Amino acid sequence: FRKKMHSIRSGGRKVIAFDYHGTLVDVMSDKNVYPRIEMINKLIQYMNSGAYIVIYTAAPESDREKITSELRQFNIPYDMLEMDKPEFDIMYDNRFVGPYQDWV
Repeated sequence: FRKKMHSIRSGGRKVIAFDYHGTLVDVMSDKNVYPRIEMINKLIQYMNSGAYIVIYTAAPESDREKITSELRQFNIPYDMLEMDKPEFDIMYDNRFVGPYQDWV
């Protein structure tokens, strides 16, 4: 994974990461997820500017198909879904400190 991210950055693209649960979607008490439209729009702006978009989650690998289906349902574009929390140039995560000037 680290080599792939280095290769993308070496090609001049920024790697922008968004946490899934709590950042792109809110998880309700009934376990359903609801899209956070403003944050999704921010992701789309980065994607349109040529950034490589990674969506990550600490959810187990067994949830990959469910999350992929939800991403399609909410029309959230991405380049990679990572079932872990790796390193990035910019990270949007409801449990990460920063970048507050950009949080929506």
